[in-house]
Amino acid sequence: MSYKNTVYLILLTLSLCGTESFSMDVAYTSKNTQFAFDFHDVVVQHNTGRISRGIFSRNFVYKIHFNRCFPGLLWALASTAYHDFKGGTGEQYIKILQDYKQPEIAQLVLDIANDVHPIEGTVVIMQELKNLGYEVNMASDIGTMVLEDLKKRPQYQGLLSLFAHEKSVDYLNASGRPVKKPQLGYFRDYLERFQKNKEYVIFIDDKEKNVIGARASGMIGITFKNPELLREELVKMGILE
Repeated sequence: MSYKNTVYLILLTLSLCGTESFSMDVAYTSKNTQFAFDFHDVVVQHNTGRISRGIFSRNFVYKIHFNRCFPGLLWALASTAYHDFKGGTGEQYIKILQDYKQPEIAQLVLDIANDVHPIEGTVVIMQELKNLGYEVNMASDIGTMVLEDLKKRPQYQGLLSLFAHEKSVDYLNASGRPVKKPQLGYFRDYLERFQKNKEYVIFIDDKEKNVIGARASGMIGITFKNPELLREELVKMGILE
C-alpha cells in the first residue's frame, strides 16, 4: 500500500472514531465559531480556456520566436529534472523560470493559475456569515506566491477582503516537504495561528480526504458539493435561516 493511501486510511479511521460532521445540540454563534473555507473549487473556479487566453493575450508565441525565449525555456524545464520539488505545485516552476531570466513565461504561468471566477453562491454565503459576525478565513493549499499575485489583481480584491486571515503553503521556502492538506500538521498549524478563543472551527472543502483530516484535528468538517447543499447544512446547524 502506498504512503498516501496509508495516511488516508489512518485519517479515515480517526475521523470515524472522532468528531462527527456537526452536532444538532450545539448552539453555533459568532462568539464561539469561525469558518475556514478552501479556495479553489469552493470559493472560485478556474475559467475555461484560460491557457489559450493567457498565451494569446501575451503574444506568447511571438515572444518565443522573436525574443529567443525558447532556448532558455528548454533549459529551465530541463533543470526541473534535477530539482527536488518536495511534492509542491507549479510555484516551483515559476521560480525556476524567474531564475532563468524568463519573466514573461513566469508571468504567463501566474496569469493562468489566477484566471478564476467566483462561485457566486458561496460568496453570498460568506457575505451572510460576515454580516452575522462570523470570522471567515481561507484554508487552502494555494501557493503563497500565487496568492500574493492574486491580491494584486483589482478584480479579486473585493472577494479576498471577505477573508480575515489566509493560510497558504509556502512551497519555495519550506524546510523539507511542504505541509499540505490533509496532513494533520496543516490543520494544527491553522488552529494554533487562527483559532484563538473560538471553540468551533467549521472547515469547508470539496475534497473528502481534506475534510477527514480536518475532523481528525478536531475541526467540524463539511464536504462541499455546491452552494445550495452547503446552505442546507448551515441551516441544519442553526447558523443560517
